[in-house]
Amino acid sequence: ENHHHEHVNDHDNYFIQFDTNELIEFDEDDDYNIRSVLNYAYDDTDPVEETHSDAEDSVTLDIVPLHNYTITSTYDYCEAFTAIARQANLSRQSTNDFLSLLKSGLPVPNNLPSTEEQLLLLLGVDELFTKRSICLLCFKEFNYMNKICSRGCSTDKKSIGYIYDGNVLLMIQKIMIRLSSVIREYKKKIHNSDHSENINDIPFGTTYQNLLKKNAGHDLISLLLHIDGISITNSTKLKLWLLSGSIIEAPPKLRSCRRNMIVISIWLAYIEPPAHLWLNHCVNNLKRLKEKGIDVLNNNHKLIIFGITGDCPALSLITNFINHNGYFSCWFCFIQGKHVNKKRQYYYESTNLRTPSQYLRFSNEAEITQSNIYGHLGNSIVNDILDVNFPNAIILDYLHVSLLGHGKLIILLIYQQLKPKQRQQLNSEMNNQLFPNFFHRKLRSIDNFGFVKGTEVRNVLFYGLLPHLSSFIHLEQYSHLTLYICALRLLHSGHIFHDETSVIANQLFVEFYKDHELFYQSCQSLKLHLHIHLASLYKTHGSLCNIGCFGQESFIGFISNNHHGTRFYGDSIVHFYNIDFAIQNRKKENKTIDGPFDPIFFYLLKLLMASKFTEVLAKRSKKQKQQYSPSNPTTTTTTMYHLIIDNGTNQKMIVGNSSVKRLDNDGTVKLNNGRKAQLIFSGTKDECMQKWNKTPRLSENTNIDEQFEDDDESPDLKEPTLQMPVNTFSTPAPYRRQKPLARRSNSPDSVYSVSSAKRFMSKDQPSHSSKHRHNGSSRLPNQ
Repeated sequence: ENHHHEHVNDHDNYFIQFDTNELIEFDEDDDYNIRSVLNYAYDDTDPVEETHSDAEDSVTLDIVPLHNYTITSTYDYCEAFTAIARQANLSRQSTNDFLSLLKSGLPVPNNLPSTEEQLLLLLGVDELFTKRSICLLCFKEFNYMNKICSRGCSTDKKSIGYIYDGNVLLMIQKIMIRLSSVIREYKKKIHNSDHSENINDIPFGTTYQNLLKKNAGHDLISLLLHIDGISITNSTKLKLWLLSGSIIEAPPKLRSCRRNMIVISIWLAYIEPPAHLWLNHCVNNLKRLKEKGIDVLNNNHKLIIFGITGDCPALSLITNFINHNGYFSCWFCFIQGKHVNKKRQYYYESTNLRTPSQYLRFSNEAEITQSNIYGHLGNSIVNDILDVNFPNAIILDYLHVSLLGHGKLIILLIYQQLKPKQRQQLNSEMNNQLFPNFFHRKLRSIDNFGFVKGTEVRNVLFYGLLPHLSSFIHLEQYSHLTLYICALRLLHSGHIFHDETSVIANQLFVEFYKDHELFYQSCQSLKLHLHIHLASLYKTHGSLCNIGCFGQESFIGFISNNHHGTRFYGDSIVHFYNIDFAIQNRKKENKTIDGPFDPIFFYLLKLLMASKFTEVLAKRSKKQKQQYSPSNPTTTTTTMYHLIIDNGTNQKMIVGNSSVKRLDNDGTVKLNNGRKAQLIFSGTKDECMQKWNKTPRLSENTNIDEQFEDDDESPDLKEPTLQMPVNTFSTPAPYRRQKPLARRSNSPDSVYSVSSAKRFMSKDQPSHSSKHRHNGSSRLPNQ
């Protein structure tokens, strides 16, 4: 009997049924059998808020044990298995094999699912995407269950593109619930303009603050859109384009995490996506969300589309603008550029900025005339959903503009100007450069800059380049490079010079831009020109460290690698993303440790602990515990000192409680150093001193060994010296021995309390130190 599965197609607006066996026949040579996950109608309740149940009278999955001989619930075991399977990056077929193996080793009967489909059904994994198929020849949608276009176009698979539109509402709700407390606290800082951390984040910029004033009384959820493309495989030209979003109200560290980003739409084809064809459905969904709002935890939030970011080709695609190598390719000003040496060069000139009204007017004219008007090719697909007008809604990515763009170019140009010996010395110094432990990457040598990462270029540019280049290039070029690095570091940080930070950085970069041709010929591309607009971006959208696309680049790389096999890449990518998203949003609770005891043991243990606690309370009610502290004089005067006579030396001394190991009923005192004494009196320090004066002196024993003569003194009058052993290989370490002062007396005025016991040496043990008494000072003994 074939199992029928259902998928929703927005274009046809009905359910399509198909057989699993049909998909298996198409993929006999693949690493796994392609199956389609059921589009189950799961409950809308989040697992954080409620526990899923199939019926009112049914037992929740958190209680149902895995089998009759354990207290581990089936749900917890399956959730842990799914997390491990994703960490191991197992394919569907491998997951099914492991489930079969585990199920065969468990006692019968057991509740472990036997297939991955049953596992996902038990965990309640939501289907987050809707699939669409596009014919790349006629640009028409068709039923994605068909192999070819119904209009008789080419049957080649390269002529078909696939679009996966995400459930933005469900993703936002899940993430907002998981981060509700953190976002709530950060919103308080935003409304109070709390700049205590001095990070100059996006919400503290003028653009977001204007949106707050415009939408006063509304609880906002703001999305920063990001668009980019990446190759899926090295053997083909298959491309994946991703439109994602990040929540601005989340703190910067959480905003850039992959688990907190929203997949809006995915394009998978062999050509670059036409923006209107790709994004028409998801833009309409965002429009509906903006009208209705988003309900999160019984609170309706207004959705704000704050802006769009990405590298230059991606921004040109979504803004419907001329590419970065054409004339009038800057989104912010009307600089035309010149064609020099087969390159488009943008020499420094005074900027003539585009206003929002001019940007809209030229876009409309280009849309009507279907021509290039000052770089405009038509209206943007996201123009109707943005709450910030173009060009202010465009946020430059300094990762591609500065680090992997012009900054990397300058480093390579300087490296080419050096001699071979200088290059070798520079690479050696940079490889051996030490960094603090909070630097995650070391400096990469410049000869290995082919596959350099943005963070590595940032470390070289901000921290390692200037200190190592001072002896290799001329002072003029060195000073010119310093202007560029200082300007970037100012814009990368918080308000170092308060409101003048961006002004100073802009002045530094203008001087660098003017003299750029003197040191680097024919290298004034659009990326160099875009640096002139970073200062204004600093005021409107915050520091560069908060608007870089490091997190988004990591996210698209994770999405593109999240597949198995050589076919059906899109289905595999969204399938594993559904699982990862469900795991991240699962409620985390501290579970009882599984063990060999049944539940009655824990019940008896609680009763025993309760009885012990009651017994302690009863004792304390009769005699309260005394707290010894300087602020409580009544307790600090309690007996703490003892007047004793040493059994070995017959000398009197006063010792504290800390020096006494045991006090017997017969008056025998055992000290911490192992020696024994006889108790004369116990009391306060003053009482012991008075008793000393009243007690007659004992006769001195003149036949006592010299080493014991030193032990009859009070330790408070002794200076510590280090006694080193003769054989340093047989003794673990030197020990500290008490050294007496020159003055000796049996009078009570010269005896004080002992804080710690002295180390005792027997007569049979040879002394390795010569005793010195010199004005009461101690010195290191000779060995």
